[in-house]
Amino acid sequence: MISNGNIVEVDDGGVYRRSLPTTNNGNWTSIGDSSLRVAELHSVAFDNHGGVIIGGTQDIGTVQQSASGSMTWDTINQGDGGVVAVFDRPGAGNSFRYSSAQFLQSFQRREFNLAGTQVGGSVFPARDIAGSGGKRSEQHAQPAV
Repeated sequence: MISNGNIVEVDDGGVYRRSLPTTNNGNWTSIGDSSLRVAELHSVAFDNHGGVIIGGTQDIGTVQQSASGSMTWDTINQGDGGVVAVFDRPGAGNSFRYSSAQFLQSFQRREFNLAGTQVGGSVFPARDIAGSGGKRSEQHAQPAV
C-alpha cells in the first residue's frame, strides 16, 4: 500500500514503512510502538476450564493467554508454532492442552486443573505414524529447557 509517498508493508512481525520507495536511498522503519500486538495465528484452540486461548503462530512460537480475557500472552515454545488443540474433560475433570512446532515437532501435552493452573510438567508422547508403508512409531527426544 502506498501512503504519502511511502510503501507500507504488514506481516507477522509488524507494520513497516519504506521511505523514498522509488530510490535506493529509502529506509524501512517500524510503525507503531511496543503496544502494537501483531501475530499470525494459524491454529487456535480454547480451554473452557481455564477460559484461555492457545495458538500456534508463524515465527513467534506457541502462545497462550496468561489468564482468561488477558491481553498478555505467555510463550509455550519459540520458533514456528504448530497445531494446537484442547481436550476439556466433561464434569470436574482437568483439561489437556496440546501443542507442537512445525511438522508436529516438539509435540507436547500439558494438564490443567479447573482453575487453569498447570498440573505437573509437560509430557512429550510418542507419535504413531500410519501410511501406505505401514505403521511405525516415532519417538523424539525432549527439547532442551
